[in-house]
Amino acid sequence: MYAPQLLEDMQEKSGGTFPISPLVGSYLVGLANGVAAILSMFTGGLFGRKTIFLTGHALMTFFQLAVGFCASSGYDMASFIGIILFIVSF
Repeated sequence: MYAPQLLEDMQEKSGGTFPISPLVGSYLVGLANGVAAILSMFTGGLFGRKTIFLTGHALMTFFQLAVGFCASSGYDMASFIGIILFIVSF
């Protein structure tokens, strides 16, 4: 299978309600992961380990609940943003 056909097959079958293709979504997830990794180098010296640990887990819990609620309610873009924020808080 050649690349254009593969990308065409990977297009989301949401009926046009979700404007981001899987390829662009992967780029956005990678970008969020990279930005969070760079920011984590600076927050380690500013805050203590316990503060980062507890705040990170509280934020991950909140964003995971928000993603679950948004996914069950049909808010696709809000769910995607919640996943990105979960990755950043991880």
